[in-house]
Amino acid sequence: GESRWISGLEARRKVHELRTLVDAVAIGFRTARADDPELTVRHVEGRQPLRIVVDPFAEIDVESRLVRTAPEIPLLVMVHAEADPVRVTRLVDLGVEVEAVKAADSGRRLHLLDGWRALARRGVRRIMVEGGGGLIAQLLGWDCIDQTLAFVAPKMIGGQFAPTPVGGEGKAFMAEAWRF
Repeated sequence: GESRWISGLEARRKVHELRTLVDAVAIGFRTARADDPELTVRHVEGRQPLRIVVDPFAEIDVESRLVRTAPEIPLLVMVHAEADPVRVTRLVDLGVEVEAVKAADSGRRLHLLDGWRALARRGVRRIMVEGGGGLIAQLLGWDCIDQTLAFVAPKMIGGQFAPTPVGGEGKAFMAEAWRF
């Protein structure tokens, strides 16, 4: 909950510049909840990308910046095909577009390959995923990542409970490592 501005202004400008080059910017529901981001282009001139939240159970806060600005700047929430219809209807009523995606397993995970394919059918080709580690790990597992960029801030926090850029199960052997 204190992660705002870990990097500096130069890195923030670069992220905003990169947002102008993509069709969409995506985050998971935990990042949406923890950071309450806007996911808009602000520090440079350029078009606004589609904002996407992968949120299986439509748990996004209806008072969040993302939902409040959905009528002006498009927001798409990817939900489980069996997400609570009351929550889904509430989001739609607030101007949020909802894309139902089948489940990948019995848990919270969506079949993100199907979700990304649905986005491609809509003409969304370049998606910048801005975190978090769980979403990135799932996308790596579905082979949905073609390129990675990392900003490293001149700060160290660490500790055994510090999250890494990639969560999930990871790879046990070097031969299985994801390559780009």
